Amino acid sequence: MSLIRFQISHCLKLRRHSLVPGVLSLKMSFSSWVTKAKDGMEEVVEKATKQANEVDLLGAIPESIMDAKMKSALRDISKIGAEMDRKLSATGKLSHNFLLNIAILRLYTKTKSMTETKDDCYEDCSLDDELFAQSMHYLRYSDLSYSQLPRIAERDVIIHELNDKGKASNIHMPRYIVFFDHLTRSIVVAIRGTASMSDIITDMAIQSEPFVHNGVSMVAHSGIAQAAQTLLGSVQTAIIDARRRKGGKYSQYGVVVTGHSLGAGTACLLGLRLSEQTGIGTDPMDVTVFAFAPPPVLSEPSYRSANCTIHAFVNNADLVPRCCKREIMKMLLTVGLIDKMVWSSGKRTHLVATTTLLSDEDMKLMDGVCSETNYNDVERAVVENEVQLYIPGTSYVITPTTYTPSPLNPDPESTPSTLTSGNAAEVNVVSKFRRVVKPTGLYSGFLFTGDTMLSDHKADNYITAFVATAK
Repeated sequence: MSLIRFQISHCLKLRRHSLVPGVLSLKMSFSSWVTKAKDGMEEVVEKATKQANEVDLLGAIPESIMDAKMKSALRDISKIGAEMDRKLSATGKLSHNFLLNIAILRLYTKTKSMTETKDDCYEDCSLDDELFAQSMHYLRYSDLSYSQLPRIAERDVIIHELNDKGKASNIHMPRYIVFFDHLTRSIVVAIRGTASMSDIITDMAIQSEPFVHNGVSMVAHSGIAQAAQTLLGSVQTAIIDARRRKGGKYSQYGVVVTGHSLGAGTACLLGLRLSEQTGIGTDPMDVTVFAFAPPPVLSEPSYRSANCTIHAFVNNADLVPRCCKREIMKMLLTVGLIDKMVWSSGKRTHLVATTTLLSDEDMKLMDGVCSETNYNDVERAVVENEVQLYIPGTSYVITPTTYTPSPLNPDPESTPSTLTSGNAAEVNVVSKFRRVVKPTGLYSGFLFTGDTMLSDHKADNYITAFVATAK
């Protein structure tokens, strides 16, 4: 401010000559002072923000509101997010709106899915009557696990851990129930999918961690691997005790682990862990897993074990079985490539607002842009440093094939892309099973695989899809 007072005084002394130079000088000095003050304020704000970030805000939350386990999990997730942000920030800032770029990518993948069938990745198949009946049977148990009061006779329940109330945080501990299924002469472990904040945190622990099974070294989805390990002790003990009841009456009962979504991913890894344990005596425990909508959990493609048979099912365009950290990073990097295209924001907005499928010319341009060969060294390193995870066992994709006229779908020429599988029963959808023969076929759509990628994930839509294969 003393500098400004000096300039005012200087202007007054110059009034006998001209006020203009003095006023200009005053204006320039004031502007310089404002700039310095602004720079100083930004520095103060940046420093304060940095200090705030260094403060453990979670530590200030009382244990009665958030326990130590949940705080630790949230800190881990924060580190994952910071790591991803750091890697992506090295690739440059976006020039266009992120969601607009996502919409362009969605248009591209939708158009691509209409022209590329990836037939070499799948083979049409039919489940034999026994496997189909078993799959439907355990799918309904997976769906029932979302209810805290499933329709299971109380005398058949071995462990009931479906209730969230009155529990400490269930981080890496999805809710589950263990019970006798006398119809199939089995002990069933049904694991619930995502239905609470604790489950969401388990889902978000997407970093990889070592996973060794029968001497085979792999890596697995960290949150789900920890969930399987957490359940292992209590479930194994329950199975062994159940087999010894009534003088060993149930000693020959098989072990079935099933679940949907998070529950399916946990079922896969828990099944593998159980198969390493002994049942009664010294023999390993034979386990069968029925996994519906499982996320990718293991680095070994279609991993199989002698004592653990895994049947995994993917409903049409379901997003979750195609989603792992590497795929997320690939999608975000592809968004960056799309951002660098010559298209203006106006053209992008026009395409999204008025187009359902891209033209051949636009697709040719997008094919060139979205190729991983366009990654620079930094972007390539981001992808290569992430491990691709897969669904273990044998995977089947349920695909809508034909439609017959109905009040909601009078046009028999309608294609699967025009309808949601959620309405399968109403529009008379006929579906088929396709066995996955090349696991990479599930992971090349930048996560966007169809208009029904979210609705296809619902457990009741899996039931509808199964019914549609029997028409």
